[in-house]
Amino acid sequence: MTQYNIVSGASLVAGQPEDVSIILANLQAIASVLNGNLDNANLHASAAIAKSKLAALDIMNSDVNGAAAIAVSKLAAGTEGQSLDTVAGVPAWTTPVPSGLTLISEQLLAAPAASVTFSAIPQTYRSIEVRALAKSDAAVHATLLLLDFNGDAGAVYSYQWNSGYGAFGMRGVATLDQVRAELGDVSAATQTYPSAIYLLIPGYAGTVLMKAWTGHVGGAQSEGSPGGFAVGGGFKRTTAITSLRLRPNAGNFIIGSRFALYGVL
Repeated sequence: MTQYNIVSGASLVAGQPEDVSIILANLQAIASVLNGNLDNANLHASAAIAKSKLAALDIMNSDVNGAAAIAVSKLAAGTEGQSLDTVAGVPAWTTPVPSGLTLISEQLLAAPAASVTFSAIPQTYRSIEVRALAKSDAAVHATLLLLDFNGDAGAVYSYQWNSGYGAFGMRGVATLDQVRAELGDVSAATQTYPSAIYLLIPGYAGTVLMKAWTGHVGGAQSEGSPGGFAVGGGFKRTTAITSLRLRPNAGNFIIGSRFALYGVL
């Protein structure tokens, strides 16, 4: 390996314009490293670093003392969406775990629809939610809002809903083993307001427990007064829910009705 030499600083006069002693000292330190004169404190006891390894830049992590304040490698670039973190005291790229709501699918009706279906629901969330604003075109104040899962028409739906509206007080329905679930009423043609619909289905992707849901519907009553429904129910299957359908008992959902499906982590 070629030796690197720096001119002696002996002929330089301290404090004079030609004094470059500090620069010279730095250059001499660089030359020392290039000539193989590394500080032994930075080397592992079993390291065999020769000048040839320095010339080839062939120094491995195993050659470096664990306590050395130097590094011989760099962290490769991560992938899109990753963030730099420290894991067990070592820098590492990690993939952040998302939280909160993730929009899976949304339908804004451009034409009347007898039903709205969300199919091929991803099985990667803890729960799913439906949030909707809808109205039926049936020529009444309101009509029942119906729900089924996986296209299952068996007598496997049980539910209870209670409502409060205007001056008419409370009313409710509770029933077992039906061929579809009722979520209460959805507004229809002679009702002023559309219905705000919320439905939560936890554990929808599980295959051990039967399914249950809870929710509420606001703004729709058969007598035309504003109010709301609270609802809960069960689906007597242990199979994962991969699709769900909402439909009015009479008429179609009108243009402009909007339905959104969210995943919850």
